[in-house]
Amino acid sequence: MKQEIGLQGTEDAPVDPDRLHSAQADVKMTGRLPNVKIGLMERLLILTVAFVLVAEFLIFLPSITKFRSDWFAERVQAAEIAATALEIAPDRKVSQELSARLLNETQLLAVAMGDEEMWEQVFSPPMPIASMPVTMDLRDETWFDAFFCLFAHATAKDGRILQVISHTDSGTEDSYIDIIVPEEALRSDLLEYSINILLISLLISAIVGSFIAWSLYHLVVKPMMKITNAVADFGEAPERLAAFKPSGRDDEIGKAELALVDMQSAVSNSFRQNKRLAELGEAVAKISHDLRNSLSVARLASDSLMRSEDPRVQSAAPRLERAIERAIGLAEATLQYGKADAPKAHMVTVELRNIAEDALLEGVAANPEVDWLNDVDEEVQVYADPEMLHRLLANLVRNAGQAIAQQEADAEPGLIRIGAEIIDDTWIQILVEDNGPGVPEKVKTKIFQPFSTSENKGGSGLGLAITRELALAMGGEVALDETVEKGAVFKLKLQLAGVSSGEISS
Repeated sequence: MKQEIGLQGTEDAPVDPDRLHSAQADVKMTGRLPNVKIGLMERLLILTVAFVLVAEFLIFLPSITKFRSDWFAERVQAAEIAATALEIAPDRKVSQELSARLLNETQLLAVAMGDEEMWEQVFSPPMPIASMPVTMDLRDETWFDAFFCLFAHATAKDGRILQVISHTDSGTEDSYIDIIVPEEALRSDLLEYSINILLISLLISAIVGSFIAWSLYHLVVKPMMKITNAVADFGEAPERLAAFKPSGRDDEIGKAELALVDMQSAVSNSFRQNKRLAELGEAVAKISHDLRNSLSVARLASDSLMRSEDPRVQSAAPRLERAIERAIGLAEATLQYGKADAPKAHMVTVELRNIAEDALLEGVAANPEVDWLNDVDEEVQVYADPEMLHRLLANLVRNAGQAIAQQEADAEPGLIRIGAEIIDDTWIQILVEDNGPGVPEKVKTKIFQPFSTSENKGGSGLGLAITRELALAMGGEVALDETVEKGAVFKLKLQLAGVSSGEISS
């Protein structure tokens, strides 16, 4: 049928017979039905019903075993009652019709009673028994014996006869009663009992499953659907903070809702921040382009100053020339900021003391009241990009100078120190220390993030982010020493000179 294989035709677009036959052939070859999507609610209901049925089955096994024992006990009790009726009858005899009636109502073929010394047949079978009875002695039967006998009853051939031996309720301990009963009667009652139990189990499973599924739907599924829809809506427009209101629950669902709200807020802020960064990058690129042109004119002017005969001009001109060259390089590097690639470092062997000297002079230029100390040994050489290292150290010194300048007037005189410690044969640690107010606790965890909260007035929050990027580009790393109680100490880990670039570890 068309509906069975998922193809339907209309008057405007009839079904292609070739496609229909091909689909039918695919169904026959694979033996699979079309995929049916089952939701979480349906799965919960199916699993609940299945688990309840398993529990019912585990209860059913001892129940049906007890039903078998009770079935035999009822027949034995009926046989004793019939034997008692026979004892009070005249001459201990009953008519053939009454005997057949008693045996028929109790589903017995014959009854005998006695003890170890002698026994007496109370009721004889109405007709000869065709097959040899299978003996079942209930006097010593355990629960496990009765349980495994159920399989024998279920798999036995039709027409089998059982000889059941049991204790009597009256008489001595050696007294017993022996009944002959057709196994078909027992099997029929066991089947009817099993069907009743199955129907009751299905009913209980459906009721319990419905209640559990309904409860899970309102407690779990529905809130999770709300969270899922909120995530899907937020995924379509991450920059827009979706209006998701937590339910106020204090369980795992409530925690997931609060986590979703926090995640949405963080991602939305990140998208907006990235958008601002992109806009800022575009504006800075335009400014850098114009700045590079202006600096080219300044370089021409510095060339003219180099030819001056004034000794003071000749002494300051080289430093001015280097500053203009760095500014031009910075402007050109800014034009490449929008690219996804990390800045490429041109690694060479450099003398650390000279780089630190220039960085200190440039970093404290805006705060001449701050004193500085270059405590780097003249023999220390590192493997780094000179321009990147200068920019990195100058950024750290400039930040330290700004922090010291914002201190109260009665604070101790400001001091910035650059030192170096050799870690091992491969690495060196450069320290940029100051005795300023230090870094606030709330800023420490995100100090290297772009546009992070800055305590310096007028700070953009980009300086340390650029510093970290430069350190990573040179195969090193920069971190804040959080164990310092006064001031701030930044640690820059770089490679010692003489080690190949392939040995730089991340």
